[in-house]
Amino acid sequence: MAKSGRKPAGAREMVTGLTFDRERVAPPLAENAGDLDALRTSVVDAAGVSGALWLSYLFVLFYFLVATGGVTNKDLFLRNPVRLPFLNVDLPLQGFFWLGPLIFLIVHIYVLLHFVVLAGKVRAFDAALVDQVTAFDARASLRRQLPTNIFVQFLAGPREIRLGIPGAMLWLVAMVSLVVGPVAVLLFFELQFLPFHAEWMTWLQRVTVAADLALLWVLWPKIVSRDSGDRENGVRRRAVTGRPRWVWLVLLVCMTAAVGALIPLVTTFPGESLDATARGVRLRIAGRDVPGLIRTWLVEGIIDPASRRPGSPFANRLVLPGLDLTDYAKQAGDEKTEASPISMSLRGRDLRSAVLTGAVLRKVDFTAADLREARLESADLRGAKFDCAYLFDRGSGNHARCARLAGARLNDASLQGASLVGASLQGAYLDSALLQGASMSRASLQGASLVRASLQGARLDAASLDGASLVMASLQGALLEAASLRGASLFRASLLGASLDWAYLQGASLEEAFVWRADPRTAHMENANLDGINITMKTPCPDDPLNTCPWTAGSFRALHDAIANQVPKNPGRERALAQVDPILDPDKGFTGETDIAARWLKLKAAAVPSDPAVMAYLRSLPGRQYRPITQQDVASVQPGAIEAAREKQWLNAGCAADGAPYVVAGLASRFDVSFAETSNISALATAFLDPGCEGARGISPETAAQLRRWAYPAAANRP
Repeated sequence: MAKSGRKPAGAREMVTGLTFDRERVAPPLAENAGDLDALRTSVVDAAGVSGALWLSYLFVLFYFLVATGGVTNKDLFLRNPVRLPFLNVDLPLQGFFWLGPLIFLIVHIYVLLHFVVLAGKVRAFDAALVDQVTAFDARASLRRQLPTNIFVQFLAGPREIRLGIPGAMLWLVAMVSLVVGPVAVLLFFELQFLPFHAEWMTWLQRVTVAADLALLWVLWPKIVSRDSGDRENGVRRRAVTGRPRWVWLVLLVCMTAAVGALIPLVTTFPGESLDATARGVRLRIAGRDVPGLIRTWLVEGIIDPASRRPGSPFANRLVLPGLDLTDYAKQAGDEKTEASPISMSLRGRDLRSAVLTGAVLRKVDFTAADLREARLESADLRGAKFDCAYLFDRGSGNHARCARLAGARLNDASLQGASLVGASLQGAYLDSALLQGASMSRASLQGASLVRASLQGARLDAASLDGASLVMASLQGALLEAASLRGASLFRASLLGASLDWAYLQGASLEEAFVWRADPRTAHMENANLDGINITMKTPCPDDPLNTCPWTAGSFRALHDAIANQVPKNPGRERALAQVDPILDPDKGFTGETDIAARWLKLKAAAVPSDPAVMAYLRSLPGRQYRPITQQDVASVQPGAIEAAREKQWLNAGCAADGAPYVVAGLASRFDVSFAETSNISALATAFLDPGCEGARGISPETAAQLRRWAYPAAANRP
């Protein structure tokens, strides 16, 4: 006889040694499972918990919103700790911005899970109500007896609440607080922290946003999209909430699409791996680049000179024009005296594209900092350090990580006594910068612009200045030993007493330069343009560099006093004075002065003719008139040697991979309409546009358009 799977009536079960009768225990529990009053009680209990939980969640949401919104660009620049509201507790800046999103995500998960449970209880009550109470009025009366908790009413309130205007308002409150608000807060974390340029933390914040969206897709349908089977007046309810399914579905789809496009295409910062890809995406509508417009509106607004704030609500780089760190140095607890080497440290910081125009940053340590494309016009950087940090890697041994200022704008900046040893300044703009006594040994300045820069007593030994513009620069007493100035422009530059030992000046233009006591005897001058050089005690006039003034004892004292008073007290000031004092004092003799003058005369006699295109460009500048240029036929040199030599040096400097894309941009910015008719400039622009030119990779669309204009002048002039 086969054994039945059922146990006989009255059977007893043993559980952990205790005996109970299933017939006497199970039936009452089973009866309570469908008890409407018990289900209502469970909903009431859950509603009491959910009300307090929702208020706590809103407090956390607004708490993080306020704490994050209180972080300014200055706090990010100085790494100031974040002071938590009400608690008055300081948290480390980076710790707050990586821990805060994670904590908020966990809180949001907990709240959603609770409402999933609450929705399940309400759904069970709703199903029991429909099954046990057939009268519509009775069901509506029982629904009105439910707690006034907005989520209970939103899920199972009476019909006039769920489907009327109050229901729409309750639905809106739920969607804003539980769906839109959390994603917005997590995005706010990312946007506020974006100028700090910490890639791994920014990616962590992006992951939290994506995780929160994924969480909403999984849990929100469990809360709002369940068919109850309820029929009221013959109409089947489509969901517990009474809201159509497509409403919340469309909202989630739109949010996901917006965030999915916003994060990779707009909320990026200069220098990160995603930024280059994002800027390469072109989505044009009505002829306008939509991602570019959104990026400009959201994170790259134009700086307002009055308010000193960007025109966008957020920024993807630090915007701190006029920042003054003098008070910060006084408040820092250390003794910050005139003799102190640094006022604060920004070593290794990523400050790409930072706007620090007119900032006072004296003696700040920028060692190994990344300041590429930063804007530091008129900034006070006296005594600042832009040096290299030497690191040891077991695999590759010692290597240096130097300050990077390629493409930075330092026009009119005060850099007296600054240390820029080994710094990367390719294509940087240093026009009219004050660099007296600065140390720029081994610095990379290919294609940089130093027009009218003050470099008296500066160290530029072994620096790379190929293709740089030093037009009318003041280089009295500068140290240019073994410096590379191939193809550089030194038109009317003052080189009085400069040290040119073993300097490389092939293809450079020293036209009308002032070279009294500058020793060229070991310099390499092949194909250099020396037309109109002045070897007498003359110098450009301080107030009018286009005119010539005599170098006198008063001129020497003024230079000595300027270095002594403007360069901070450090070894650089003493070194600069030592370079200037013995050689530029006209009242003192100088050993080898006769031989130096004879060497200049010999080099000038053997020099090639001047470049007519350069002179045409200089004559085209407003308010400048220059004497006529006499073309000489030099038997030893073929006509056009200067053009060919300069083209070769500019091509080598521009296409070098280590200067990409700043050197090409710097050289292209000096192309003028006067060059358009010369074949060498057209050929040079064409060479820069060639895919094989590694230095031109990553150039901006504006630079590319400028190069195309010079490479194909006929096409550019075509209507």
